[in-house]
Amino acid sequence: MKKIQNKLLLFVSLMLLLSSCGHARAKEDVQSRFTREQVQNSLIDGYYYIVTDHETGCKYLMKDNKDSSGITALLDKDGKPVGCGK
Repeated sequence: MKKIQNKLLLFVSLMLLLSSCGHARAKEDVQSRFTREQVQNSLIDGYYYIVTDHETGCKYLMKDNKDSSGITALLDKDGKPVGCGK
């Protein structure tokens, strides 16, 4: 579980670094900005999470297993990002 948290923190930190135009964020700011909720745990498929960005309201679907990880915007039935801009 700690390994998954570290991967998520690394990914989010990199994304913030690349999009922040030189403004550094403290580790505590990143951890307080994002929360995650485990929605599925499978020995074959790995872990699935809903990650919420509390600054923008956007939600993301994250998959993590021992071999790979991925994250994408969570979309509604019309293909629009869930919660963004609200």
